[in-house]
Amino acid sequence: MAALLWLAGNPLLAQPAPPEVLNAASNGLPVFLASVPANARESYGFPSDGDLAQARLGAPLRRHTITSAALTNRARNTAVSSLITETMLWYFPIQVNGETKALVAVDHMSDGWKAVSLGYAPLAHEWNQVARQWPAALRIKAI
Repeated sequence: MAALLWLAGNPLLAQPAPPEVLNAASNGLPVFLASVPANARESYGFPSDGDLAQARLGAPLRRHTITSAALTNRARNTAVSSLITETMLWYFPIQVNGETKALVAVDHMSDGWKAVSLGYAPLAHEWNQVARQWPAALRIKAI
């Protein structure tokens, strides 16, 4: 959870999603929501009796990584921020009544940006914990 907080609140990594990424998330959300079986909503992070039409995209977070090569080749006292590498993966919180229930992942595929998965309920739960404890860290807003 600390890594999620640090990445979300770090001004070096704060960046808006490009329009193509936002479009992929906006277009993919209703498709994924429609595919969630009613009897499996809770496993996706949604209440079993909730209205999925109320789901909205929140502000995204780009996934970053630190490669093993970067760790191995780093000089002593190297700042962690210099080891971080952007990935092509973006996570969008799916909010219902202001609370993150799940995440939609958007990735760059051979034919462009696509929403590739929906779920991540445990990560969404941690996202909410961070937002409650440090509200400014995630700046979760509906898009």
